Order: sequence, then C-alpha cells, then structure tokens
Amino acid sequence: AFIMFYMLYGSGWLIEERMNGTIKRLGVGNGAILASLTGSVIAFIIAGLLQLLLFTLVQRIFFGIILFTGVLSYLVFFAYLLAVISISLFLSSVLRTPSQMQAAAPIMALVTSFAGGCFWNFIEMPDKIARLSLLTPQGWALKAANNLLISPSDVVAVLPSITILLASGLILLPVSYMIINMQIKNG
Repeated sequence: AFIMFYMLYGSGWLIEERMNGTIKRLGVGNGAILASLTGSVIAFIIAGLLQLLLFTLVQRIFFGIILFTGVLSYLVFFAYLLAVISISLFLSSVLRTPSQMQAAAPIMALVTSFAGGCFWNFIEMPDKIARLSLLTPQGWALKAANNLLISPSDVVAVLPSITILLASGLILLPVSYMIINMQIKNG
C-alpha cells in the first residue's frame, strides 16, 4: 500500500512536465522522451528498493520478522514494483492536471490495497473475495508471498503471479509511452 501511494504521487512529475512544456521540448530530441521515461522507471525502482530495505530493516529490528527469505521473494517484489510503476505512469499519462492526480492517487491506492488484501487477513479470505483481489497487483503479490510462506522454493507456485505482474508492467509502460507521444503530436 505504501509503495503504491509513493509511486502514484511520484509520477506526478509527468503531468507537471507536460503542463509546463518540458515533454513537448523533449519530443524534439530523438529518443529523449524514451530516455526520460526510462530514467524515471529506474529512479522509481531504486526508490522502491530503498523502501523495501527500510521496511525489511524495521520488521527485522523491531519485530524479528524476516519477510524476504530468498531470491523468489525479491523477484515477486520486483514484479510488483514494475506493475505499480507502470500503473502510476499510465495514470500520469492520461490524467491532465496535478489536481486530478492528487484526487485519483489516494483512491486508486486505497481501493486496490484494500481489495488486494493489504489491510486484512489474506490467508483466511473467502473464495469470492480472493478472486476479486486478483484484479489488483497487491492481490497477486500477496498470493505469491503466501505461497512462498508455505513453500519458499516453489517456483511453480509463484510463477503465475510473477507472470501477471510483469506482463501488466510490460504492457502499461509502452502504452504510457505511446500516449505521451500521441499527446505531443496532437499538441
């Protein structure tokens, strides 16, 4: 939930740069928009990894909880992070003003986090609600995390979650780029 909030608010730079004309000026340079978006994605990944480090240290130091137990845990987190980054950039590419983003970000983060199971017991969830949670990136990430708690090295158990999260990221990022390019061409 915190990562979703951070990424949604952080991607507001795209709206501001579109409003002040920076994106349009970048459109003149060959590949400059792609470089700018790639840099943004890399910066968001680094910020997400720093959040992960902070959450992991707090959990370990204060509560004695080790949440990430292996490479698969980190792969699930990376896939979730990419999905959330792509959602935030997509929203920034379709919303027109910072006010719209400020209104949409908390609604999007809270609704998807609640529906995805971030605020309640994911393990004892009724079947219908479990299926509903899979409409969110948080639901897929929590499903994979729960599968890893049961079997920490079972690749097959987390492969569907990782695939869905990576696919959503790899679809929405190019779509966001195409929307931005269309906006530049249309003035």
